[in-house]
Amino acid sequence: MSWFEFNGVRSSDMGVLLMSAPDITRAPMRYELVEVNGRDGVEYNSLGYGNYIKELNIGIKKEADIDKILAWLSGKGRLTISNEPDKYYEVFMLSESVYSKLISFRKAIIPCTCKPFKKAVKNTPVKLSIEEAKVNSTVINAGSYIAEPTIDVTVNGDFEIYINGNKFCDILLNEESIITIDSENMECYKNGVKYNRSMKGEFPVFEPGENSLMIESLAGAVTKCEVVVNPRWL
Repeated sequence: MSWFEFNGVRSSDMGVLLMSAPDITRAPMRYELVEVNGRDGVEYNSLGYGNYIKELNIGIKKEADIDKILAWLSGKGRLTISNEPDKYYEVFMLSESVYSKLISFRKAIIPCTCKPFKKAVKNTPVKLSIEEAKVNSTVINAGSYIAEPTIDVTVNGDFEIYINGNKFCDILLNEESIITIDSENMECYKNGVKYNRSMKGEFPVFEPGENSLMIESLAGAVTKCEVVVNPRWL
């Protein structure tokens, strides 16, 4: 039987039936049309992926509380559907738009505005081994698109991060600290305090598949490193 889960609450626990799981689709690419004087035709510039609508065709059991269901299926949150139980969508729901249909027919199609990427339900930190005071490991990005990881490094001096042989950034440091690099939100922290001013370069990303990761201190030693890969799928 098909089901969905929104913000940790399963549809069956609310007396809601998912009549059929929605089709698995991809986010649309957004383009900018550019006309250049003196040139035939037009050019298209990619603007990244856009939001899209996924519809939940639901029915309500006789004993279900419609007011509680409407309160539950409103606002933003995480949506997991039974045909992709290992992934979740970041969505915005507005079930109030189908209130009259739920009251009259106890069934409706609820539109969900989805952000472009699906993410992993289980996304646990991976502890990397330290050899000769540096990290030199292989990290797997199981997603189909570039991952924006979170990297926690315990280190006592300036250090550099290389992925697949390419230098992404270096961070200035004069004492032992825990440095957190949050590529998804483009933030760097030192012991929980923002530290972007001492980071030079780009935030690290992982390509789909295997990635070589090297973290090396220029004047000190790396003593601990954990990575949350944050895989994504279109």
